[in-house]
Amino acid sequence: MLPLGTISKTDSNMGIDAEWTKVVFHIYQETSYRQEYINLPRIFWAKKSWTLKELHLNFFDYIKDILRRWLKDVKEYETSDRCNQLPNYKHNGELVTFDTFDKLTL
Repeated sequence: MLPLGTISKTDSNMGIDAEWTKVVFHIYQETSYRQEYINLPRIFWAKKSWTLKELHLNFFDYIKDILRRWLKDVKEYETSDRCNQLPNYKHNGELVTFDTFDKLTL
């Protein structure tokens, strides 16, 4: 849990210690009824002292559940409402599937 401080009207870090910074990213979900996308903004808190590798490892740890649910949909239904595209991720030359996803280590 991030350390909370006193929140003031001029605090743009929402009371979080200055050691952390927020990174806003957007996930777009395709709608099934029209050629539109729903914007699903997310906030990821990153420690300023992290290396680039640590930042990436923590970010992928943060979103791994989204990827897992997408792969599960594709395994069970051969499609997914989460995205019209099928996942095409490879690890060591092999296609990553729902069954192999949890075996991956960072």
